[in-house]
Amino acid sequence: MSTKPDLEYRIAKLTLQPGDVIVFKTDKMLTAETAHRIRESIKEIVPHVRALVLDGGAEIEIMTSRQLREKLDET
Repeated sequence: MSTKPDLEYRIAKLTLQPGDVIVFKTDKMLTAETAHRIRESIKEIVPHVRALVLDGGAEIEIMTSRQLREKLDET
């Protein structure tokens, strides 16, 4: 039996452009200080992009007006 925890790793090569936003999501609630440290850590690695930290399972989704119409037509 393995002593390693069950973790899923997703590795991708990204090309980030100025104006891009990195969104860090977690199901856990973070303190303001922890969220700040995460944003600062990202900024040190990729200073030309912004970082958004979403905790407590929050998610942001962008839907175009076309996608919204299609979604509404499904119901």
